[in-house]
Amino acid sequence: MRAKVSRNFKSPNMDLYDGTTDPKHHLSNFKSRMYLADAFDATRCKAFPTTLTKAAMKWFDSLPPRSVTSFDDLSRKFLMQFSIQKDKVKHAPSLLWVKQEVGEPLRDYMERFNKACLEIQDLPTEAIIMGLVNGLREGPFSQSISKRHPTSLSDVQERAEKYINMEENARLREPSWEICHTKKLPPPRPIKNKKGGSRGEYCEYHKLYGHSTNDCYDLKKVIEKLAREGRLDRYLMKRSDHHGKRKRYEEDRRDPPPQTPERHIHMISRGFTGGGLTKSSRKRHLKEVYQVGSELPDLPTISFTKEDGQGIIPGHDDPVVITMILANAHLHRTLVDQGSSADILFNPAFDKLGLDKKELRAYPDTLYRLGDTLIKPLGFIPLHTTFVKGMKSKTQSIDFIVVDVDSAYNALIGRATLNQFGVEVSTSYLFMKFLTPEGIATIRGNQNLAKKCYNESLNLREKGKEVHTIKLGGVRAK
Repeated sequence: MRAKVSRNFKSPNMDLYDGTTDPKHHLSNFKSRMYLADAFDATRCKAFPTTLTKAAMKWFDSLPPRSVTSFDDLSRKFLMQFSIQKDKVKHAPSLLWVKQEVGEPLRDYMERFNKACLEIQDLPTEAIIMGLVNGLREGPFSQSISKRHPTSLSDVQERAEKYINMEENARLREPSWEICHTKKLPPPRPIKNKKGGSRGEYCEYHKLYGHSTNDCYDLKKVIEKLAREGRLDRYLMKRSDHHGKRKRYEEDRRDPPPQTPERHIHMISRGFTGGGLTKSSRKRHLKEVYQVGSELPDLPTISFTKEDGQGIIPGHDDPVVITMILANAHLHRTLVDQGSSADILFNPAFDKLGLDKKELRAYPDTLYRLGDTLIKPLGFIPLHTTFVKGMKSKTQSIDFIVVDVDSAYNALIGRATLNQFGVEVSTSYLFMKFLTPEGIATIRGNQNLAKKCYNESLNLREKGKEVHTIKLGGVRAK
């Protein structure tokens, strides 16, 4: 250690090592800088402790005098001391856990996947291709891959870039809304335990992996607070409208939802169908069966094939439970009930949507649950309702009857709305298909969530709370 350091030598400019990460990375980084500086062995020994801090520096200070014979000796001692911090060796099967998230752009997924590949040594080309294909969500790129299997990594990259450009160009043509001024949002609370969780899920709010943005509890609380205070609009920004007007397939598409939804809400006989609420309107509706016209609209054929049933447990009796966009929020636990003539929104979901009871309109009819127990509706409210899959969507204004009863579902969509959207439902495949200006869109029901809702319904039924059937009584004459 008595050797002199050259006057031209400069200490390496690099992150200090504190003993909590892989020592190999730090040592390799240090060696590369010493190689460029053409430093002698003694110089390396003297410069190395300047790159240490905290526990690592305490370890170096505890070394007995004259116990280091060379830089190689120091390197071995260093690696042995902090060997417990070595990164776990990853293998090819770990790529199977890298999945494209719902709504995640193809570019972001490819970047995450490439980063995961760099953490695995000697990774075969076929394993990379298999992992990439396995993690892709259903879409144009995955369909292209299934039709023609990639022959090489360059083939994958070229085809992916093509679909990335198509996806981004399509997004630019669509007017949309996004959360802006994120720097002005209250900073997230620090996460105490960052270990665990899924490395395939990323939170834009916390800027770390472990959970998805959609499942971020802190972000939901912030958005709900802004909505309650009426300050959410200032965090929303509309991107510039695309040039030219696109041809409209239906008039109802002229009023798209005003904002891109950022909130997620996870938590039956007549309604407005049958002609309306008055006796005269119902009589007119009944007589329409004798005045059926001969002309039917010329619509494309919507069919279901066995491919639509992939991933579904066969022989099930599960209901169709989907996610729709309602009042600018992703409303999960929405039951599709083809036998119901009413569209129901349960009060807990109404409150979580941030809606005001003052917006409710009077509903003159009466509701009964099974057993003729009277239910007094809180009223009804027209809400923009959107069915969406990828870039294909359709929006209608639907009148929802709001009821204050316990249910495992957030909302119920009846046959009137399904007909209004032109939806065809396959209960066997838990699949919905409907026509949009961009073509036929498909929405798959969530079978796992359907089973979970059914079990919760059983628990509520045992407590005498669950509403299984809702029917309307007649409008009382005054």
